[in-house]
Amino acid sequence: MSENSKSDSASPESLWTSAIDAAPVGLALVSFDGRLLLCNGTLGMLLGHGAEALRGRSLDVVIHPGDREALKAQLRRLAAGEVDRLDLKAHLVRKDGTVLNGRLAASLVRDGEGQPRHALCVVEDVTGQAGAAKGPDAAGMALPQAEAELQKTREELRALSQRMDEIREEERTVLARELHDELGHSLNAIKLDVAWLIRNFARGKEAASDSLVIGRTQIVMDTLDKAITFTQDMSSRLRPGVLDEMGLIPALEWLVQDFKAQSNLPCEFKCAMEECAMGAAQSTALFRICQELLTNVARHAFATRVMVKLQPHEGGVLLEVTDNGRGIPAEKVDSPQSLGLVGIRQRVSTLGGEFRITGEPGRFTRARVWAPLQGDETAPKKPEQE
Repeated sequence: MSENSKSDSASPESLWTSAIDAAPVGLALVSFDGRLLLCNGTLGMLLGHGAEALRGRSLDVVIHPGDREALKAQLRRLAAGEVDRLDLKAHLVRKDGTVLNGRLAASLVRDGEGQPRHALCVVEDVTGQAGAAKGPDAAGMALPQAEAELQKTREELRALSQRMDEIREEERTVLARELHDELGHSLNAIKLDVAWLIRNFARGKEAASDSLVIGRTQIVMDTLDKAITFTQDMSSRLRPGVLDEMGLIPALEWLVQDFKAQSNLPCEFKCAMEECAMGAAQSTALFRICQELLTNVARHAFATRVMVKLQPHEGGVLLEVTDNGRGIPAEKVDSPQSLGLVGIRQRVSTLGGEFRITGEPGRFTRARVWAPLQGDETAPKKPEQE
């Protein structure tokens, strides 16, 4: 049989399938619950998995953690029939962990009765091109939603900046008062005692007995010890030396012990790691996040038990703080007025990590922070939701 005969006998369906598979852009048929129903060969090669390997799998396999929720929200808009087409940006994660800037054009596919059934996505790699996504926080959204999110972020940052200024002033006021009351009092007492000793030594032994001089000297020593202890405690509260000298894990152990002493709340620290290979900036950020979470527990939770956990998780570390208090209200989780949580999200964002907080009224609140380890080449994955 000639080549022409073979071509003539090919069905339109098989030719259509071959054309789709050889298209110069990635094509995928996606379900509204976020599964890749069909992929062409171009998309398989782009993502390094192969088209067959991707079939039936979740979008989470190939979409960066920072973009997943926003992308799924857009799929829900298509499913509801609110729009017929969306132009999106999202970061694509290849099988080898490489992150690409992707542009997705999603079109609604309806069935014979006109009901929304699937989304047909055209996927392009626009890494390095003008207008490519700059980071996960700006990706995965249609333009109007991205602008709304940007405005919301600006408002949150303004409120956060104002609150940080207020906190700094409050901390300076507390620090000045404690320095005046504690350290100032101790130093003044030492000054008076040393003046007494000088006067009596100048007059000779007849002015005071040896036992009286020794007793007064001991008072000076005790006051000095008290001043030194206060200074060390104040210094640790401002910046624990153990964080710089021994690293994150001992610093978190110290933080939990200090929290127990200050709040009188039972608090346990569990660590599934012998060491944590984090840089100084990462360690400081995670320490401050844990500190803020424990402060929130002390202020708002009305808890009787607190648990802090640190464990390795998918190329990074997972920090979890759980209390058995009254539970965080759902409206507080994403509220711009919850400035403590806004600050935590900003810190987590700089780490390239993920933050999630959940709770049940009257039962518990659980905050989970995932941060990637420096230099780890594992594809970034956020913790699974519980």
